Amino acid sequence: MTAMKTFDNTRPLVGAMALGIGRAAYEYTCEFVKKNYVLSRPVPRYAAIAERLARVGRGLEAARTLTWRAAWLADEGEPNAKEASMSKAMAGQAAIRACIEAIEICGAEGSIAKDHQLLEKWFRDIKVYDIFEGTGQIQRIVISKRLISDLKAF
Repeated sequence: MTAMKTFDNTRPLVGAMALGIGRAAYEYTCEFVKKNYVLSRPVPRYAAIAERLARVGRGLEAARTLTWRAAWLADEGEPNAKEASMSKAMAGQAAIRACIEAIEICGAEGSIAKDHQLLEKWFRDIKVYDIFEGTGQIQRIVISKRLISDLKAF
């Protein structure tokens, strides 16, 4: 039981670390797009890029909100097993999506150039945040058990 309490406190931290990498990739990609594309032009490809960036931004923001809530509950000494698992699972997936989109949008120009090696590193590093402290699959099991037990309380 003590190990599970520890996980409830550390999973939001893992989510926050994943979000840091995802946010860095997202911000890097936004700067890359600003420098390399004229998004005001009516070219369908530019609209698709803008939509992809918007989707990544929404995912990161939602994961950040969940992570803050899980950490706040832990700070307050409140039960947060469900929220901790939700934040870790969602933050890892949002960050992975941000890194994948960054690589795809920036393409070879964004990942091969000497000054762009961070993008490539973030892409390699982010997967571990979906694995340690319990895989995304394990988090989804914890979440579903908590949701079902919450329903039984009614």
